[in-house]
Amino acid sequence: MNKNVIELFLPQNLLFDNEILSRFRERNQHILLKYQAKKRMLLISEKEFSFSDYSFVEIFFPTNISFSYPEFEEFCSLNDNFIIELDKNIIRINNINFNFAILDFISSINFVISNWNRSMKLGKIFTSKLQFNLSENKFLCADIPFVRFPVFTKINSVTFVIEIVSAKNDLNKDIKKMQEDWFPNGTEIGLVVNPYTEKYYLFENNFHFYTEFDFKIVFTHSLLPELELNFDELWQEAQKDSLTEL
Repeated sequence: MNKNVIELFLPQNLLFDNEILSRFRERNQHILLKYQAKKRMLLISEKEFSFSDYSFVEIFFPTNISFSYPEFEEFCSLNDNFIIELDKNIIRINNINFNFAILDFISSINFVISNWNRSMKLGKIFTSKLQFNLSENKFLCADIPFVRFPVFTKINSVTFVIEIVSAKNDLNKDIKKMQEDWFPNGTEIGLVVNPYTEKYYLFENNFHFYTEFDFKIVFTHSLLPELELNFDELWQEAQKDSLTEL
């Protein structure tokens, strides 16, 4: 597959023809769209920005066209090489780039939190592909979602969310997601972690603001007793491991 072309398979029951394609093109002038009817495949190509600068691409639905939830579930299943989110009239395709160092970094953070939780037994850590239904037609994923026992503070809320800046232009998207999606729906602690600048941003109760920290400052929090995240050490190791993999 051409890395500058994203291939998406469409559900069999989803009505899609040249007229609908034309409406999608009008609504999505930032990308190029083609449709292969025999394969029921939507092809997305670069236009106004380079895919290499971002870890995601957004597709806007035309007026009066949307996914039903069963169609969205099937769409995700058909395209499980991506992490897919539905944000009302927007489909967000994540993981369009694979940076081995960042994938190792996310895995290492996940490993530390999982080991901590095995001993503390405070909650459950979920996969990054799990979609949390935050409101009607809003199904979002987090790089590392942790839900504290015994129950969600709100329906489908995530106690502790970590979003990793996976491409150099993703920071604003991750900050906006923390402020507009996770915290209004019950999240209590949020981290946006940026390996490109080796900074992380802590969100708490007053989520419209955040505190910036250097990677060399180990993350701890009173609501997560005994958890320590040394992002500097984890990032250095991830970069070394990725060179070995290449």
